[in-house]
Amino acid sequence: MENYFIGLIGIVVLVILFFLKVPIGFSMLVVGTAGFCYIISPKAGLSLLGSDLFFQFSDYSLSAFPMFILAGSLAFASGMGDRIFAATHSLFGRLPGNLAVASAAACAGFAAICGSSTATTAAVGKVALPAMRKANYDTALATGVIASAGGLDFYPLRAADRRVHR
Repeated sequence: MENYFIGLIGIVVLVILFFLKVPIGFSMLVVGTAGFCYIISPKAGLSLLGSDLFFQFSDYSLSAFPMFILAGSLAFASGMGDRIFAATHSLFGRLPGNLAVASAAACAGFAAICGSSTATTAAVGKVALPAMRKANYDTALATGVIASAGGLDFYPLRAADRRVHR
C-alpha cells in the first residue's frame, strides 16, 4: 500500500475519532503512532512514542507554565488584579466603552507583572467580567476583550533573536 494512501486513511480515521468526541491530542497520538508503526515498524513506532512523550514532558517551558499560573493565582488572591483594574478604570473611566478599555489596559499591566497569558486572563477576568456584566455589556464582547487582551504578555527576546542578521 502506498504511503499517501495510508496518510489518507489516517486522516479519515482522525476525523472519525473527532466526531466520536475523542480528545484531539489522544486522537492524533493514536493515529500517528499507528501510522508510524505500519510504515516503519512496530518496534520503531513504540520507541518513538516513548521518547517523544519523555521529551515533551521534560521540556522547560512545560515545567515553567505551572509556576506562572501559581504566580498569577497568588497575585489574584492578594488583590493585585482588583487594584490594577480599579487604577485603569479610573484612568479610562470617561471614554466610551470604558470598562472594555480598562480591561485591556489591566491585562497589559498584569501581564507585565505575571508573564503568563493564561494567568493574566484568569486573574483579570475574575474581576473585569462581573463588572462588565453588571454594566450590561454583551457577554461576547466582554469575554472577547478579556481573552484577546490576556495575550498581551511580553516574552523577552532570546540572545539569538537580538542579533542583527546581515
